[in-house]
Amino acid sequence: IYCSVIETCQNYQIQNRAKEWTEALSGWCGKQPELVAFTGRCLIHRSEILILDGKWTEAFAEAGAACRRLLAGPVEHHAGPAYYQEGEVLRLSGRYDEADESYRSASRLGFDPQPGLALMRLRQGKSQAALSSIKRTLASVRHPVGRMRLLPSAVEIMLAAGDIETARKLCEELSGFAARHVSDAVEAASAEATGDLSFAEGNLEGAFPSYGRAAELWRDLHAPYRLSRLRLKI
Repeated sequence: IYCSVIETCQNYQIQNRAKEWTEALSGWCGKQPELVAFTGRCLIHRSEILILDGKWTEAFAEAGAACRRLLAGPVEHHAGPAYYQEGEVLRLSGRYDEADESYRSASRLGFDPQPGLALMRLRQGKSQAALSSIKRTLASVRHPVGRMRLLPSAVEIMLAAGDIETARKLCEELSGFAARHVSDAVEAASAEATGDLSFAEGNLEGAFPSYGRAAELWRDLHAPYRLSRLRLKI
């Protein structure tokens, strides 16, 4: 029950509720370490939340522990998302060679390392590789959960590539998801993406209200890295 609720919250990026349930699940799993599959999934969720909280050292440790537990379990490919989480912390820290290896490990275990891999390619100055990979992934993902996970990064990459028209369509799609699913993190990402679009179009005054709303939401979610990035944009 814990895992089902947390997975739903994480899928729809309802982060405040996901944090509450993850803390409860962590306490329960801590008393029953023999439950490898459950404790591994729990650690992945904890890593996701710790990344948002800006606690990257702890997030990396939890992801690594999840990799070890899930690889030791009966179904090895369950470790794919854990390796992806490792890659995310390494990417955010600028440790791209190590992140690349973690993403490759995730891919070998059947987990698509997007959008993290595309964002890393963008940071490395490989904009065409980033654009190609995010387009390919977007074309193959139709479910709202998968789309919500990809769209903020896709908007960023499209704008970096100068494709404002596609970015506008993706912003509209993201805004629709935020309204439909009442997701705090998706609403924050949508407001930020809308501000980025206005900025790219040269509408500086139009960007400020969107950035202001995004800052308010990221602050409420206690997401220091996202808030810091936003303040730099402002």
